[in-house]
Amino acid sequence: MAAESAAWIGLVGVAIGAAITAGMDWLRRQWARVDRQEERLIARGEELLECFALIFEWHEDARRVAFTGSVYVPIQRPVFRLAAIVELYYPELEPHVREVDVAARRYRDALVAIAGNKARGLPMTQELNDALARQHDTLLPIVGRALTAARAAVQTRTR
Repeated sequence: MAAESAAWIGLVGVAIGAAITAGMDWLRRQWARVDRQEERLIARGEELLECFALIFEWHEDARRVAFTGSVYVPIQRPVFRLAAIVELYYPELEPHVREVDVAARRYRDALVAIAGNKARGLPMTQELNDALARQHDTLLPIVGRALTAARAAVQTRTR
């Protein structure tokens, strides 16, 4: 009888040990998953903020290209990347990105009109110049507000 209870106690001890080991392995995997998610969120936050610098670069490059007379004004790729990151990782910034997208599209449209005029050999008109100035003066503050919101979102989500 004593041998049977010792066998049962040993068997229960092995089962408990296996359960504890399995539980600890599961916890380690969960912690590792959380760590990877946090690392990914931090990396995407950095990319998100870099997109704003790329938008400013695009803004200058597009303007330079348009004033050379080339109708191939670069599309706003940094805005597309920004939208993709926001959709997947920072959905609370979607209204800001939509606003940036609209402003960037209108700015590019003004540049395409100027480039088309130059390509046809026509002089720069006051109407085109005013349209570009309006779009420029609209785009930069919108990007600035979106950048401020993005910084706050990244800081909040990565603490």
